Amino acid sequence: MRRAFIVALLIVGGVPAVPAQQPAVFRGHIVDAETGAPIVRARIGQPRPPVGRGGDVSNRPPEPPPVLTDEHGDFVLPSRPATIEISKAGYAQTKLSVAATATRLDLKLARAAAISGRVTDPGGAPVTTVFIGVFALTDTGESTRPVGSAATNDLGEFRVGGLPAGRYRVRFTDDPAVEGVDVDLRSGEDIEIPPVVGAAHCPDVSTPQIDASGPGRIRLGQPAAQGGIVRGRVTTATSTPLMCAIVTLRAARMPQVQVTTDSRGRYSVENLPPGTWSIEAGRAGYSLGQYGQSRPLEAGRPVDVRAGAEITDANIALTRGAAVSGSIADERGEPIEGVTVRASLVTMLDGRRVAMSAPGASTQKTDDRGRYRLYNLQPGRYVFSATTEEYPGVPGAGAAGGGYAPIFYPGTVDPNLALPLEVPAGRELTDIDLTFLNVRTVRVSGKALDDTDKPIGGAVLLARNSRTSSMLMEPRQARVGPDGSFAFEGVPPGDYVLQAMSPRQGAAPDFAVEFVHVEDMPPPPVRLQTSPGPTLIGRVDRDGGDVAANQFMVMPFPADLDRTPQIGFGPMGVTVNADGTYRAAGMSGVRRFTLMNAPAGWYLKSVTLNGRNVTDEAVDLGLTPLTYDNVQIVVSSAGATIDGDVRDNGDAVDSYTLLLFSTDRSRWFRNSRFVKLVRPGADGRFHVSGIAPDEYFIAALNTLQMSTSGAAGDWQDPNVLESIAAGARRVGLGEHQQATYSLMLRRR
Repeated sequence: MRRAFIVALLIVGGVPAVPAQQPAVFRGHIVDAETGAPIVRARIGQPRPPVGRGGDVSNRPPEPPPVLTDEHGDFVLPSRPATIEISKAGYAQTKLSVAATATRLDLKLARAAAISGRVTDPGGAPVTTVFIGVFALTDTGESTRPVGSAATNDLGEFRVGGLPAGRYRVRFTDDPAVEGVDVDLRSGEDIEIPPVVGAAHCPDVSTPQIDASGPGRIRLGQPAAQGGIVRGRVTTATSTPLMCAIVTLRAARMPQVQVTTDSRGRYSVENLPPGTWSIEAGRAGYSLGQYGQSRPLEAGRPVDVRAGAEITDANIALTRGAAVSGSIADERGEPIEGVTVRASLVTMLDGRRVAMSAPGASTQKTDDRGRYRLYNLQPGRYVFSATTEEYPGVPGAGAAGGGYAPIFYPGTVDPNLALPLEVPAGRELTDIDLTFLNVRTVRVSGKALDDTDKPIGGAVLLARNSRTSSMLMEPRQARVGPDGSFAFEGVPPGDYVLQAMSPRQGAAPDFAVEFVHVEDMPPPPVRLQTSPGPTLIGRVDRDGGDVAANQFMVMPFPADLDRTPQIGFGPMGVTVNADGTYRAAGMSGVRRFTLMNAPAGWYLKSVTLNGRNVTDEAVDLGLTPLTYDNVQIVVSSAGATIDGDVRDNGDAVDSYTLLLFSTDRSRWFRNSRFVKLVRPGADGRFHVSGIAPDEYFIAALNTLQMSTSGAAGDWQDPNVLESIAAGARRVGLGEHQQATYSLMLRRR
């Protein structure tokens, strides 16, 4: 690999009296190779040595945090590093070994060169996610590993920067048939190679037990008489066929099925097990779409697959994904390379505003110019943020630590003050720029140990305390070292919660949580000690019906994000034995019980804990390994059933969302048994079964925003429910009751 100015300028500062002794500090000075001007905010990293194939990485110490050069181009490390990496946007990346006797490094950095280009298919359409490798060329041949790499975006564009002057070969690793392009680069040069024509890049999907029957077609490995057939096409909004789209079919208690479309946008799945299936399609450059979806961020319509039957018109039209672009700079206005930029979709969850991971390329790193491009975004309101998890803070910040705090658009370190932006369908927002602030931040650190005082595996999470936050953001993560230590840099003042999960073989993971208040100085080291958590023992009793007990799954969903795991729910639910008994471990924190994927007509009738009715209660089970040995769950087949049609100005409509929710406001919570959303069936009618006895509001809405999984959305906003309730029909439903309604479509 060719690097600029990395040999002659390593200066030995002296030989210690004892050769094995490390110098107290290691100093350096970085300047521009052409002008001699000091380079400010250059990143000085100390990479760990690579581990060979099959090597053990579990006991490797974490990399020391990097530092930045100050306004004079100087830096100080606490000891001599074995290897050092220097990077700065616009300059050639440099990596070199440090001599054992060196106490100082003086280095001149050359301006970086860059190679950019575009990849299209034979029809001129951009090809997304093609991986490009740039290999150095020398007199002895081509380097075995790329010195730089990139992937094409939704425009088919790519850019590889940070290259020193030299000769290179650009290879397109996903399409070996495309010949490499040789490029001669001078320092500071930016070369755009001619457009490259490659084949359309179809992603590889994996579906269990399939036989490939040709492009766009799969046959599941079961007798044909036991399954049905689903066929359809994926097109653009203007009916142009989309090749290489991924079609995903999902059903309760079934593994998902995936197939890619052929050159005409067609797909076919044969021998699909009977059941109710949802169908989703996606392709690079487009927003995700669902069958039966009339607009983005709306639930699709499921299809009922029957043995021996065939569905031939499960067509999905995809809209171009929206895009957002901009640049990221430090407090001096200089671009920063390698910053993670994220678009988080703002929605509602259990009455709270949350900014969730969004489908599409919603997370990207800035290039050598500090620029980024997010794409494949669905329309909606987004919070934009930039983080430098591995980037140091401002030199001279003092003993309180350093680190740039995550920054939120339009320019705040407080997520409660973030300004969500509306991203229209298929549009591009440009110049969404962010500048990191020189604010006081600290280091939050500690140790994460299991219940035997051994270091845990995995990561520690740091999140804003939900009790003091008006908008909930995804937590930050830090790796746990071999001694159990962890650290978060760049933490601004505020109230936080630390969480740790420790895997346990064949059981639910152990869990720990601690609350932390951050001011101007680092808080004391935090000790996170995981515990197996509470265990629930009881039985599921069936009130009526002849469905086997082990066909029911009860999920104790988190009802307090601070005191239950924020990534995953720990255990995946209460698995019921054939005799109705169950034992569920790892039930830490505050939870509500929910019946998941119940057989038709069944509902959760009651949950009692030590004789107390907790059916709709947020139960604090604690964090210690207690055992609750008398948790009785009753499910009933006597749920009410409703069906009917929806009309608009007298005409029947088949695209709407039916919302059924209790008139009792205290029952408007996440996964409530008194709130149901359904989409119409193939005949345009709605059908809802397994309804718990209560008085309800019922409304048919032309649109209702929700996440892809349906777990979050407008319907979890009490203000939205109040506005819908104002004009909704009131109905009373009891056990075994069946009712038919004809509703008028309400437009929102």
